[in-house]
Amino acid sequence: MTYPMRLHRIAIAKPWAGDRLASLYPAAAEEWPAGTGESLEAGDLPGQSSVVANGPWQGRNLGELMSEQRLSLLGQLAGADDLADFPLCLKFLDTREPLSVQDHPSDEFRKGRRVVRGKCEAWLVLDARPGAVIYQGLKPGLAKADFEDALRNNRAAEALQQKTVRPGEWLYNPAGMVHAVGGGLTLLELQQNCATTWRLWDFPRTDGLRRDLHLREGLMAAQFDLPDQPVLPVQADHVLVDEGPFGARFLRLTEAREFSRTWAGFTLVTCLKGRCEVTVRGGNRLEAAVLEAPDTVLVPADFTGFEFFPSGGCDLLLSWARAS
Repeated sequence: MTYPMRLHRIAIAKPWAGDRLASLYPAAAEEWPAGTGESLEAGDLPGQSSVVANGPWQGRNLGELMSEQRLSLLGQLAGADDLADFPLCLKFLDTREPLSVQDHPSDEFRKGRRVVRGKCEAWLVLDARPGAVIYQGLKPGLAKADFEDALRNNRAAEALQQKTVRPGEWLYNPAGMVHAVGGGLTLLELQQNCATTWRLWDFPRTDGLRRDLHLREGLMAAQFDLPDQPVLPVQADHVLVDEGPFGARFLRLTEAREFSRTWAGFTLVTCLKGRCEVTVRGGNRLEAAVLEAPDTVLVPADFTGFEFFPSGGCDLLLSWARAS
């Protein structure tokens, strides 16, 4: 029998890691050792498949459940592609230094079915030092040849647009977009469940670490004609994205609210601020979970109704996978 599942988070050390995540979310601080740059909240990446923390499936990871309970988790999405892994990945990023200039592959389809999962992603800015930026897309007037020249001359970041971001803003990043997350940021990242990153250029590191580059693969994956993506302010009840591989909706609640799901498949409910009791309804069944920031719960596909009971006030992000 399905139920809302809590998932153990996975702390991942990174050379560019910041130190603001623990202070932003003290309830989870003990789970983030010094040097944690990423915190995987839900995902099924190679060697990093989230493990269920509660209920009958406690101790099972998402990879195992996708093999044994695929229809229960995904519902109508279960037949959308030929892939065995869980379709989404949700994580926190905490950066002291910028990440590399990089891009990710796109989906591959055969006879209308996805056979290789690419990596579109999006970021919700939780904290930002003044002037913090995300590099995304070429500066106006530049083309692929200009970017390749910048790579040869060790000036790749100078060829990219620098988008200043602030807490409470959202930025979508389609597969194939050349980009880099800057330093001084704490982000919630929603992405397709894909571990492939092509590193085209790396910023100088304070520790002197030199990392491998993937120029051939990265340039093949790069799409320099993608439309510019605006930095969007997040509103109290705001559908942030509902196209391509995933959807997301932001809710700021000060009182109880009923909500009916309009999408197919599972829902990830993440509490970004405050505390909230979540009751989910599927047929005649009711199940409840209490979330305190930064908790995430995975709600399987057969639950279509939600009731939210915030304690004072809370911010929630609802996210889901799409078949396209």
